Amino acid sequence: MSMNLRHMGFNEALDAAKQRSGLTNEAIANRSSLSTAAVSRYFNKYDDYTPSPELIPVLCRALGNTIIADWIAAQVEDMRPTTNITTTQDLTRAVMQATENTGILNKKTLDAVADGELSPSEAATIQAQFRANAKWNNEAADALDPLAGGQAYRHGHGFVTVPVLDGRPR
Repeated sequence: MSMNLRHMGFNEALDAAKQRSGLTNEAIANRSSLSTAAVSRYFNKYDDYTPSPELIPVLCRALGNTIIADWIAAQVEDMRPTTNITTTQDLTRAVMQATENTGILNKKTLDAVADGELSPSEAATIQAQFRANAKWNNEAADALDPLAGGQAYRHGHGFVTVPVLDGRPR
């Protein structure tokens, strides 16, 4: 199921997260140590009562998915600076971020399979992290286009590119 989180409201994201989990309000309350009354209000689309920011991770864990947290990130995604890799430091930072993202995927996977089973909500969480990692990796790869499009030479802490035609620098 693909969702456009950027164009959905917070209450819709709450509903999608709950639907994906397949849990009742009581089960969410038990898994989160929140009161059933509070959880019922959070997931009542006719009630403007919303969870405070510090409860978002608590609800994500209880629901077994990251839809609510992903919704928040989607609302500010356009504010993230574009990745430009023009120096060895930029490249190192991009590789470090890719490594960190892989660690996050690894942790989510290990947490999900710790009980020897993989629920649909756990699979969806892992799938979302795979997609987030792929998005980052593709952005970093695209940021290397100016360098990869030609022969790159070190110049100070940056690179200079020379177009390559027929296998020979020009």
